[in-house]
Amino acid sequence: MSESSAQAREGRKLDLRALPVWSFSVIIAGVTALALLFAQSSQGADPRTAMAVGIDLTIDDAPELGVGGFSGAWVTAGTPDLSQSNGEDNGDYSDPDGVKTYAGAATQLVHTSWDATSGQLTARANATAFTLKWNGVSPFITIGSLDAYAQCVKQNAILAYSRSNTGIVMVAGMNFTEGTRTVTVTGPQLGLPSGVTGTMTVDYEQFESVINTATEASAEAYVEVSVSVDLRNADGSDRYSGRILNMVLGHVEVSCQPRIMPSPSSSSASPTANPTGSPSPTITPHSITPTPSSESPSPSPSSESPSPSPSSESPSPSPSPSPSSESPSPSPTTESPSPTESPSSSSPVPSPTDSSSGGSSGRTTPPASPPDDDDDDGLAVTGSTVFLVMLGGVGVSMLGVAFLALARHRRESRP
Repeated sequence: MSESSAQAREGRKLDLRALPVWSFSVIIAGVTALALLFAQSSQGADPRTAMAVGIDLTIDDAPELGVGGFSGAWVTAGTPDLSQSNGEDNGDYSDPDGVKTYAGAATQLVHTSWDATSGQLTARANATAFTLKWNGVSPFITIGSLDAYAQCVKQNAILAYSRSNTGIVMVAGMNFTEGTRTVTVTGPQLGLPSGVTGTMTVDYEQFESVINTATEASAEAYVEVSVSVDLRNADGSDRYSGRILNMVLGHVEVSCQPRIMPSPSSSSASPTANPTGSPSPTITPHSITPTPSSESPSPSPSSESPSPSPSSESPSPSPSPSPSSESPSPSPTTESPSPTESPSSSSPVPSPTDSSSGGSSGRTTPPASPPDDDDDDGLAVTGSTVFLVMLGGVGVSMLGVAFLALARHRRESRP
């Protein structure tokens, strides 16, 4: 045997001994790449979400009144696909919970949308001629018009408002303004015998909340109506005392991209100012056929209901005509991305009054000014780049495993 052949065999032995080491090294490199990728994906997860719900209804179980309990939601829309340049969710009108057995509207729109160019993420819900039936009384609740709106105007700039028919809701034939009010009622007003008397308390709220801090930016709005009664029979005995129903209308909510992604050391201070112009989408309402009882009249607001005017101390949206007369839609102004509405012929829509900020309930809250610089939009780690990195990591790991298997095979096959 020549000396060169012996050296060659010795080299192969050395390579064979080193192969498992290289295999483990390659496997570790691949696993490390995948771990770093998943860690980056977790840190860069997009915090933006949007949701809109037309009505969330709860009818309390009251056997003393002959009323069975019910709970359900009608027309829901979720977050559109933020990985696309634009997208929308036009809502699910299928009514799997059966809310239309109790509620109806002449028109209703529940919608979320996303536009990457402007950075706007919007949630919207509105309805006209809304009615609710309770215990055979139809309509028991009437709202002429409803509009709720929440939007991420741009990174760290948000807007929210909710309003309904100049701030009036009609319950059992009586008008109620925002707040809590107790009135005297009789049995027939509630679908009960004439000998029943007592009081009815209506809690009506138009809720708006804006959170605008360094690490959190969100907006939420809705209209909530809760009705309670305290009733007695003709002989003076107690008939029923407690809540009979609660409904949340036009619940819209958006979570926006904050200027600073949340971390344990993040501060919670953020400047606010008047925003620069930013366009708002115009949406065509979804026409539907309500299914309440045929005896349910189409509501109209009371002529004695005052229409609030905006405060001069703070910017607020004012109504202006839009292509659709049945359903309002927002449009921008040059100073502030404020929504506008079109008044319905039977349901005048008000201008909201005093504005508030920092998550309190009230009328329209002006958004904070968007950043002037072109900050990273904070999109989640997605797309073809991530796919290639993941494919590379998996490939390297598989290559290491193959090397290890080859080394083991060659070791076992040696004489």
